[in-house]
Amino acid sequence: MNVYQRKLYALMHQKHKDKGSNSIFRTLLCCKDNLDQLQNWWQQLVEEQEQSQVLPNAIASSSDRVNLGADYNTTTDTCQVKHPISGQQHQIDCFNQQETPNLGDIAKERDGKKVFWWLWRFYPEIRAKQSRHGLLVPTHKIRRC
Repeated sequence: MNVYQRKLYALMHQKHKDKGSNSIFRTLLCCKDNLDQLQNWWQQLVEEQEQSQVLPNAIASSSDRVNLGADYNTTTDTCQVKHPISGQQHQIDCFNQQETPNLGDIAKERDGKKVFWWLWRFYPEIRAKQSRHGLLVPTHKIRRC
């Protein structure tokens, strides 16, 4: 397992985690052999992050600010996006991000560095072609209060 395999896993993991499926990694030849190691590495990072957030979360929850719950059901088929400057709201349909796109020849590439940079550059465009709101769907939804 090398640094670019870990970068690939971090880049693509969030988009495919909801179903617990790593199907996109099974199609990438450069990650297929190390998938178990990548999953263990990611889980270890998650556990370390959760442990390191205990004190900051306790301080933040006792401070004078709005508390946004950590657990929030994001399984809806729509999401609300807001323009960062004007605040204009728009309700969009979320497309199925768990669907594995056709990656073509890049899936057969053994060099993790090439695959990472290719996906980093072109994956958003692939998603945009699948849905007209593909570039608007946020990575993380914010709970409505």
